[in-house]
Amino acid sequence: MADVVYGILLSNVHPVTGDTNHGNQTIAPDEETFLQTVITPIYQVLQKEAKRNKGGKASHSRWRNYDDLNEYFWSRKCFSLKWPMDPKADFFVHSDVVLPSHERPNQVPAETRKPKTNFVEARTFWHLYRSFDRMWIFFIMAFQAMVIVAWTSDGSPAAVFDEDVFRSVLTIFITQAFLNLLRAALDIVLSFNAWRSLKCTQILRYLLKFAVAAVWAVILPIWQSQGSLYNYAVAIYLVPNILAAFLFFLPRLSRIMEQSNSLIVRLCMWWGQVRISRMVTFHRCSCSYFSFLPFEFF
Repeated sequence: MADVVYGILLSNVHPVTGDTNHGNQTIAPDEETFLQTVITPIYQVLQKEAKRNKGGKASHSRWRNYDDLNEYFWSRKCFSLKWPMDPKADFFVHSDVVLPSHERPNQVPAETRKPKTNFVEARTFWHLYRSFDRMWIFFIMAFQAMVIVAWTSDGSPAAVFDEDVFRSVLTIFITQAFLNLLRAALDIVLSFNAWRSLKCTQILRYLLKFAVAAVWAVILPIWQSQGSLYNYAVAIYLVPNILAAFLFFLPRLSRIMEQSNSLIVRLCMWWGQVRISRMVTFHRCSCSYFSFLPFEFF
């Protein structure tokens, strides 16, 4: 495209077609060249992918939806289209698998079609928990704490200041540990079909978060009867959540950390990176203010 721009500036390339003719300006065949050579091929990809979903009955992992096609142009993969766009590029070729076999003699097999991107819309109600996990975790923990306080002899909220009752209320963090483990497991299961397109660092983060969540789900129940040792464990367990809430209220500091070259800071930002599924959910459900509250603080 840069060569075309230089050619336009030197008046030896037609601004519509992008063709060169050894220094002579070429003439576009008609006024619809851009529509035919750029817009139409991409539209045909959309049309073929829409047919592959079989009227909404096919699994989302079997066809590329709007998010997949959009995210394709977020990465360096889009440069494989070249300029002018190559009709044999994988972005176009892999869309033809929707055609019958006798209509695509030179087509690649279906198993080598273009893979999904990071976000795979697996049809399951577990997305209600995964996308709004902070809200559900907060509600479940709050309900457990209220049940514990209400089950005391007087049922007064002041009972939480009693040592035994307070120790029982602290068990809500054991519940949180298991809910975080469930969230980490769903992150792996619901995005498994997209692993072919994920970077190694993204897959590593999924696995490490699952491992850490599993460790806390084992440690906290074991140490719950250890008294002060359990209190220290809870304090350590809450450090990442408190830091996340702290950065939430100081967005300027968060932006500074994102631009830092410090290895420790970059590691922390990498660990706390927002999931693609949650970003898409925010985009689609921006009217829900629950998603933006710092529930991890609790």
